[in-house]
Amino acid sequence: MILRMYSVYDIKSKIYHPPQYCHNTGHATRMFQSQFSKPGSVMHDYPQDFQIFECGAYDDSTCQIEPLQNPTLVCTVADLLENSEVNNDPINQATA
Repeated sequence: MILRMYSVYDIKSKIYHPPQYCHNTGHATRMFQSQFSKPGSVMHDYPQDFQIFECGAYDDSTCQIEPLQNPTLVCTVADLLENSEVNNDPINQATA
């Protein structure tokens, strides 16, 4: 199965966090929204400092990784949290 790779970019630190693997962008935005909606976490408290990028694909049957030459911005954490608070549906907002 091919899994998409997503990484959170920290604008202030100028680093990409280790990738997480998801089936698609909707799955990724739901997972990240759940992680970042917890008060007290750095990403919740400073959402403007973080962006979510798709950075490649991983094939779990061959152990092959295909990186994207240019990571693709999926959304900012601020937008993700704002959309989930206003619409209570971050998946539709992040993938629209």
